[in-house]
Amino acid sequence: MKKTTTPTAPRLALFSDFVRRVYQFEIESPDGEILAIEMRDVTADELYDATRDVKSPQPPFKDTFAKTADGTVIRELNYDDPAYLRALEIHRQKIMAAQIMKAWTATVPGETREEQIQQVMDLPAWVFIGLWKMVEWLITASEERIKNRPFRAVGSPAPEGV
Repeated sequence: MKKTTTPTAPRLALFSDFVRRVYQFEIESPDGEILAIEMRDVTADELYDATRDVKSPQPPFKDTFAKTADGTVIRELNYDDPAYLRALEIHRQKIMAAQIMKAWTATVPGETREEQIQQVMDLPAWVFIGLWKMVEWLITASEERIKNRPFRAVGSPAPEGV
């Protein structure tokens, strides 16, 4: 006889269920060593704060001018400049590093925030990418982790098969 299990019904979440926690992840180094990494929940404000920690690059000016809708003549910006495009790549990496630092419980060396961000960016790629995937896991509510339930009024029975 085949035993069937009935999934337990979810309980109604309370605000107090969502306390901030520290999670332990494992990452395997290229030589096979398993390392434990502790990451904590971050708030949306902390994520945006990490973004504010990093100054955006500014594109250089072109040698051409354009007129705005009101007739003002302005110098055009060169958004295709190779140095500017590289600065954008570095900017994105710095934001990732700053967000990693918001979640990672480790103390990152460096006297200034900028030095600490650079320390994280200078980690081997397998570490940086692994840390970033941990942050993504903490800040993303993936489809697999959210169940889409059919709508029903509170207190009414669930439809068959749900």
